[in-house]
Amino acid sequence: MKHIFITLICLSIFSIPCFALPSIHYIAGVSEFIKYNEYTFVDLTANGDDALNHGDFHAAETSYQAAYDLAMAKKNYKLIGYALFGIGATLGAQGKYDASIAKLKQSAGYTNYIEDSAAIARLYFDLGVSYHFLKQYPSAIENYHIALGYDHKEYWIYLNLGDAYVDTKDFDSAIANFSIAIVADSTSRISYNDRGAAYFRKGDYPHAISDFNKAISLDSVYANAYFNRGYAYYYAGNYDLAINDFNISMSLDPSNTDVYKIRGDAYMNIGQYDNAVLDYNSALNYDTNNAELYYSRGLAYNEQGNYALAIADFTYAIRFDSSYTSAYFNRGLAYYNENNYDYALKDLDHSIALDSTNPIAFNIRGLVYFAQSNYDQAIADFHDALRLDSTYYLAYQNIGIVYHKQEMYAQAIESYTRAVNINPRYLKGYYYRARAYKDNKEYANSIADYNKVLALDSTDADAMAGMGKDYQLKNDKISARLWFEKTLQFKDKLTDWTVEDINENLKTLGK
Repeated sequence: MKHIFITLICLSIFSIPCFALPSIHYIAGVSEFIKYNEYTFVDLTANGDDALNHGDFHAAETSYQAAYDLAMAKKNYKLIGYALFGIGATLGAQGKYDASIAKLKQSAGYTNYIEDSAAIARLYFDLGVSYHFLKQYPSAIENYHIALGYDHKEYWIYLNLGDAYVDTKDFDSAIANFSIAIVADSTSRISYNDRGAAYFRKGDYPHAISDFNKAISLDSVYANAYFNRGYAYYYAGNYDLAINDFNISMSLDPSNTDVYKIRGDAYMNIGQYDNAVLDYNSALNYDTNNAELYYSRGLAYNEQGNYALAIADFTYAIRFDSSYTSAYFNRGLAYYNENNYDYALKDLDHSIALDSTNPIAFNIRGLVYFAQSNYDQAIADFHDALRLDSTYYLAYQNIGIVYHKQEMYAQAIESYTRAVNINPRYLKGYYYRARAYKDNKEYANSIADYNKVLALDSTDADAMAGMGKDYQLKNDKISARLWFEKTLQFKDKLTDWTVEDINENLKTLGK
């Protein structure tokens, strides 16, 4: 019988949502700052404001340009500044960020003529937004601070400033600014949501969840808050709660297809591999060239024992990302589980060439060499795994298995002992050492180790059967029969022994 002597770890790459785009976008509202209708300027800018707010960028730009032309003709520098402000905001709203910055900087050149500090604050705020979208965070932060110098009461300036700090990974500054935004407007769901996101990125999941709770209490249909709280629950290890939030988020916003990937990951972590596959299928319907999605679905297939489909998905992942180390590793593992050792070895070699610091890869390659009866190379790989992680008790166990296979019982016992010394609660380590003691005719030591197994798991049928065999070899027929009969009470838990084996031994013992 072939055994895999490791605990497989699913290594998936989870996508952290981008929380920190500017929460508040461009605000023009030029006409509200004009005290009286100079040369019909208010009418023109009001038309621009209305068009901008309704997303009619062509009409907005036309109106603001007409206002600019009128202001230039009249040589009214204050109105020139306002008109440029409107044009800059409109360009930014269309995603023309460089052009927006140019116009807004021109407008900033007229701030000496613009007497309203709220208008100037809004101008620098919009300038910060353009830099923010260009991911030029220091410039965004600088302009948000300038805006605050003109108007420190508007919560949305603090809100965007916090978002920019999140993008620079200065989470404490982000949280401080979101907190000020909350004090300025305690009814802002966005402020709580974004502060929760900052706590999440900082790794403070309890505070993150608390803020997402508050955002949801302010707006019970706030899809983003449910989605973000799901992420926080996920990383806190509360997968069932995460799945529930992802379900609610999806019901409120079916367009958010990002839910499928992370919900699939949550299903993976609770062993619901069928549901995970369904979610990865849905995600792939929207993103057919995503290496990570193929990789994740491959992990699910691997866990289901559907190695052929797993290999196909890992192959797709590698096709889209030829340096995907984990895909080579897990495809090699799938080949190993299919007894295709040559292909397994090729993939594990590739994985180790890409990342020679992963002890698990050396350990798995050692198992492949062991399956090929290349015992020296197997032991060399297990030692390499231990070189990278001296606490990797599974590698010591596997060294013991190689020695045991070669009937080198003393060396096997020594290796098993090192494994259980590192992890005294590792049941299999005692079990394998017990078998080595038995094969070395040290029955008392073997029985002692089986007792240690049963102290950790009183229903371990294989340990009971092993105990019975040891007593049989010691000619203690009464104890042997007792343990074989007890084994049959837990026959459904047998893995190394069969019921036929137990009955045959009982028959040999006689009455």
